Amino acid sequence: MPQTTSPTRRNQPVWLWWSGGKDSAWALHMLRNDPKWDVRGLVTQVNRHNGRVAMHGVRRHMVEQQAAAVGLPLHLIEFDWAAAENDHSTAIEEGLLRLWQGDTRKPIAFSQLLPGRAMRRRATLLDRLGLQAVFPLLGRYPADHAAELLRAGVKAWVCSVETDRVPAERAGFPFDEEFVATLPKSVDPCGENGEFHTFAEWAPGWSSQVSVIPGGRIECYGFGFAEMEESPQEPRAEEPDAQDGGTGEDRNATRRLEPGYDPFDYYARLRRVREHVDQHLEEHLDLHALAPVAAMSDGGFGRFFREVTGKSFHDWLVARRLERAVVLLRQHNEPIGRVAEGVGFGSERTFRRSFQKRFGSTPSRFRSQVRDERA
Repeated sequence: MPQTTSPTRRNQPVWLWWSGGKDSAWALHMLRNDPKWDVRGLVTQVNRHNGRVAMHGVRRHMVEQQAAAVGLPLHLIEFDWAAAENDHSTAIEEGLLRLWQGDTRKPIAFSQLLPGRAMRRRATLLDRLGLQAVFPLLGRYPADHAAELLRAGVKAWVCSVETDRVPAERAGFPFDEEFVATLPKSVDPCGENGEFHTFAEWAPGWSSQVSVIPGGRIECYGFGFAEMEESPQEPRAEEPDAQDGGTGEDRNATRRLEPGYDPFDYYARLRRVREHVDQHLEEHLDLHALAPVAAMSDGGFGRFFREVTGKSFHDWLVARRLERAVVLLRQHNEPIGRVAEGVGFGSERTFRRSFQKRFGSTPSRFRSQVRDERA
């Protein structure tokens, strides 16, 4: 069983086992608000072959940004994902001993809510090293815990799921009220049994927000992973500005001026949106239809699209439809009304007006000019 803290001890040094998820972020919040503890740093276990956090699949540099946001050093323990469990334990033991260099007085905190195999395994491992395991969240009811995090403004994304418990497509969703409410009834609302894992981008006490967006999604070994990519979102209002004083919009405006920059190549979620639009161009498409493809809310997707592309989704969609119409007008002799319908315009009149505005010519005149050029 985990050891408890002596009531007479105050400001005892402690390191926090850091997964980068919402519960780790809240455990840090709890420890920092408890006068018994003095949090000295974070400990993260990463795969030595790809530099990703165990089970979460988040790249090392993303948790390094989290450590900078909370103002704490990050101690990395590398392990071989394909090795036996005993080798994992050995890697942890060696990593902790390197951290403390024989000083066994410092406990390490974990973010488990409920007693279970994972808690017992970690307590036993530390006890063997003469170290103390601390569980600041132990005994919290998962549903109440999730609600408290969301009320406090904790922002997190689902970075991995067990596909036999949670649908793979839920990887990349924000951890919010809707996500929790729509989980299968057999799934713990905090993923306490490993059903899903999260990446926190902000929690109370952070000096800055590690803004991310989910990128490409893959499935392997019974897990679904969503890549956590850096986002151009603006900092939270209560945070200090970035050192250069610029906002997310400023940075995107600068990026758009870079030679060869294409946001649809830069952001995996925009690639998904573009592919979906091109495959369903004749259908009704709007923010509500495309937001799930981007794994965002309607409003969040609209703001994100404008920030990174410099135009609204509607304007981009109209331009995309007109580009396809140009191809059809060049290659086929279909009636103008059928071309309009084939690229998703609600009426031929709307199509003609949009075409005239964009190209300074009617569709019929454009087709005639193409014929003349060929002749």
